[in-house]
Amino acid sequence: MQLKYHSAAQEKGVYIVSACGLDSIPCDLGVVFLQQNFTGTLNSVVTYLDFWEEGEPTPGPAINYGTWESAVYGLAYAKELGSLRRQLFPTRLPSFKPKLEAKKFPHKSSLVAGWSVPFLGSDRSIVKRSQRCFYEKDSKRPVQIETYFVIKSFLYLLMFAIFGTIFSFLARFKYGRSLLLKYPEKFSGGLFSHEQPSEEKLKKSWFSVTLYGEGWKESLPDANDEYTTPVDRAVCVKVKGRNPAYGSTCVCLVLSAITLITETDKMPPGGGVYPPGFAFAKTSLADQLNENGVTFEVVFEKDLHLSKY
Repeated sequence: MQLKYHSAAQEKGVYIVSACGLDSIPCDLGVVFLQQNFTGTLNSVVTYLDFWEEGEPTPGPAINYGTWESAVYGLAYAKELGSLRRQLFPTRLPSFKPKLEAKKFPHKSSLVAGWSVPFLGSDRSIVKRSQRCFYEKDSKRPVQIETYFVIKSFLYLLMFAIFGTIFSFLARFKYGRSLLLKYPEKFSGGLFSHEQPSEEKLKKSWFSVTLYGEGWKESLPDANDEYTTPVDRAVCVKVKGRNPAYGSTCVCLVLSAITLITETDKMPPGGGVYPPGFAFAKTSLADQLNENGVTFEVVFEKDLHLSKY
């Protein structure tokens, strides 16, 4: 979308803002919220996406078929993203230190309960697009980002590994994709279905994105300046909401549209195609979301002696 329509949108003064649902308002705007609450320079952010159901589990699927279908085709054509990104961003962003290393294997963090695995959704790429915009247009140091998904127990982790391996293999082939699309219940352990989730289950479902950032209390004058001292400041924020796949997604989408219309003067000047974090950074969208059930809060702030998360 950005590659094809950005110039045309700027010529017409039109705004196109992508990823305005659960992917990726909580994460992208969450990083912006963290930056705004970080006194100094933010170097890196790790995020943990968590889902849960309050009370006793309700029988039936948790997520509709449309999300499953998107995941199937998203993985099937994931290889095409590389060439598109190279066309869109022919030059790399500068490499800053300390480098945030990705954790490729399941691990535990004191920030969340359960096992954390790499999150393969769009959040990381959306945040990186926003950070590139901040760097190129506002001369701000881009924040490094790694995203993880929380799995509550070791048993669920094993199930995730088994179903994930089968899913990844079948999604590569046309016949495999037809099986995945025909039998979502069997290939997801009942999580996805052609049937709608029950209203009771949706009302009891929650999500949160925990964002932990590290950086320096001191700000340097230029975005390209390198620090010679270890990071010495950490801030953790959390974005949280009920009924993530439908309720919170709708709230994010509708309020994004209203904000675009009512606060055009606070959007990037001249129109164009932008990710939500950069597009809405100077608007009141986070405040509006707070008032409508998708909350942004600072969990803690602390000084660091050693970089650790």
